[in-house]
Amino acid sequence: MLPVNKIERLLSLIILLQTKRVITAAEMARRFEVSIRTIYRDLALLQQAGIPLTSEAGRGYSLVEGFHLPPVMFDEAELTALVIGGQFVEQLTDQSLTRPIQTALAKITAVLPLRTRDYVSRLQETILLQFHPRPLSPEYHSASLMTIQHAVIQRQVLEIEYHAFSRDAVNRRLIEPLALVYYSSAWHLLAWCRLRQDFRDFRLDRIRSIRVKVEFFALRPDFSARQLLAANQPAEPRMEVRLRLEHGVAPYFKAHLPPGLLAEDDEPAGLVLTFLVPAFESLIPMILAYSTTVEVLEPPGLRVELHRILTAIQKKYSAAGC
Repeated sequence: MLPVNKIERLLSLIILLQTKRVITAAEMARRFEVSIRTIYRDLALLQQAGIPLTSEAGRGYSLVEGFHLPPVMFDEAELTALVIGGQFVEQLTDQSLTRPIQTALAKITAVLPLRTRDYVSRLQETILLQFHPRPLSPEYHSASLMTIQHAVIQRQVLEIEYHAFSRDAVNRRLIEPLALVYYSSAWHLLAWCRLRQDFRDFRLDRIRSIRVKVEFFALRPDFSARQLLAANQPAEPRMEVRLRLEHGVAPYFKAHLPPGLLAEDDEPAGLVLTFLVPAFESLIPMILAYSTTVEVLEPPGLRVELHRILTAIQKKYSAAGC
């Protein structure tokens, strides 16, 4: 009898083969953290069990076209991941993907046993994701994400009208769409711009119109989404800030700090945090929200700015006779 972990690996291997057109033994070995020899033995076992496998010299393995697994049942952890993932899709994408994720979850739920359907129903009632503010800007009402994604996959040229904020102008571009990336609360399209003859980063909410051209392009071997994003992020000067927090509020304040914590010093009067920020102005709303439970120790400029704001507030309400 096969050990349980091996049975699970064999089933996972079939699912992986069904989701990939062709996959190498080396990639399968990396996925399952086993040796290539073990993968070869697993593939031989699958063939002995009647799973129709085919191999292509120099490319890898695949399932014979037309073979499909019977419907897969999900465990509770997988269902939770699907429900939460679906809510992320609804919050972080546009109408072109919101409806498909809803119908996909409905189809999955429809074929589940009654007890499991009840579990999913309770999940949807008790798990809620709500972003404040909503990641897609209020003026972003398009349903272009699926159109762009399809063009990226098919390598089709796009003609767009793009609003460039730096010049406050809308111009027409022919672009070769290469990758979709979500960062800084917005979707971005990384593409080769034929006008600029260079790679460019286009925010989707600044695209005024899209036209898919009947023209295809070759993949550019020098393109790397990670390298392009890194190159587009200028190195920001960072300044050091030191705050003293009352012990009771320190955990909550720390939970909202940006990355860059350097040190924590637990003193009788409170917890002293030392951290780096691009600009101290971004901290002012949070410091004001915590009122007298936080004290700015450094830099002096932040203390001066807080004093100016609080003085202005005091004058405003003094003038109102409060």
